[in-house]
Amino acid sequence: MNREMLKTFILGVLVALSFLLSYILWSYQPKYEMFYDADYISEADIGGKERTKNDLIRPKQIVFHNHQALQQLELLGFKKPSDEHLFYKEISTWPLSDIKIEKNRSRNIEPQESHYVEIAFPSMQSGQLLENIFTFNKDVEFPTWPFERVFIVVHDENELTVRVHSTDHSQLWEATVEKAGAYQAIQEYNGEHPHLQSYVNVSFGAEPIYIPETTPKLTKKTLVANELNPELFVNALFNNPSLVKPNQQKSFFTDGQRGMRIFQDRRYLEFINPIEIDDDKLESTALIDRSIAHINEHKGWINEYHLESANSISGKIKYRLHYDGVPVFDFNNLSVIEQIWRDEDLHQYRRSLLQFGHLLNVTEVELPDSNLVIRALLKNEDYDLDKIYDIRLAYDLNYINEVHSLTLEPAWFIQYEYNWIRLSFTENDTDYIGIRGD
Repeated sequence: MNREMLKTFILGVLVALSFLLSYILWSYQPKYEMFYDADYISEADIGGKERTKNDLIRPKQIVFHNHQALQQLELLGFKKPSDEHLFYKEISTWPLSDIKIEKNRSRNIEPQESHYVEIAFPSMQSGQLLENIFTFNKDVEFPTWPFERVFIVVHDENELTVRVHSTDHSQLWEATVEKAGAYQAIQEYNGEHPHLQSYVNVSFGAEPIYIPETTPKLTKKTLVANELNPELFVNALFNNPSLVKPNQQKSFFTDGQRGMRIFQDRRYLEFINPIEIDDDKLESTALIDRSIAHINEHKGWINEYHLESANSISGKIKYRLHYDGVPVFDFNNLSVIEQIWRDEDLHQYRRSLLQFGHLLNVTEVELPDSNLVIRALLKNEDYDLDKIYDIRLAYDLNYINEVHSLTLEPAWFIQYEYNWIRLSFTENDTDYIGIRGD
């Protein structure tokens, strides 16, 4: 082979390699999903705690019904949320057996027996969650339909049964309490019990509503308002934190696809993941499990939160802030944690960045009693009484920017349709104006 032929051969090889490299370069499709793997979460710890379903799913109220002689009805509820929670923890240890699932022939959910306990939850719960509410010594079939109330019925023959009705009242799940001494324990919760007080049944509303007959002593509290560093959430919410770039004010963080925005002078966070994915739905129990696991991964439970609602159709789940067991409301989204899930991917995440600090001051507060609340609602024409779902004594949260503190002021609230409204009474205590809340 002479020199000219060798040059021609080498040139041909180089041209072929050039075409091959060009083809590889143009035909290469990078797998971007490796950068957005929803199952991968960087290690993060924002300084909170991990919680379980038993910690987060609690009833909103427990009421004892006792139909006495002459058709008189005695309604009793707990004075303090802490005592109510201790009772709830006690009954959750009682083993159940003889499970039955059948149609509710009467279509009525109120027990006909003269003595029973009513346990009401803040929203519809999946029947599968009964596994977390009670104790079972063997495998049990749980209903797939939702429920809102659980009844513990007291029978004359020293027997207790648990009844759970579907929200459409068509199905019934029933079990027998096998705990020795449970019957006697329930009987002790009567009008003489030091932890109980009289309640009244509100005559209107979309659901049964019970409120304390006399308003318990409550105090307005002022606390230090600590703020979480929003940059801690970069590791928690972005799969590749090294790609995340903040703007100059550090009020918006993005990796080019996901975004995290900080509002209200660094007191509120909103994260959004706009990736196009299949709009599959998570079953209610799976939605709760997925949400709790995600927040546990970055120890995101700051302060006390309880599950308020979980909607498997929209994928939206909400947790309500509490202080010493009392729910907290406000008008700036600082009292809730909200998530929206699309199948197994987190689509949106909104939460407060405030943390309760030291107690600074306590002031006694007088609130109207139940009779005045009911009379004012009956007289007011602004609301359809059949759309009131609940009436609660709760705290109204207000942030004081100048001194970085917050107040928790006791007040009456009503749940009107899907909103909570504070009742502010006028000087004559017969009318009120409602302020739409969160």
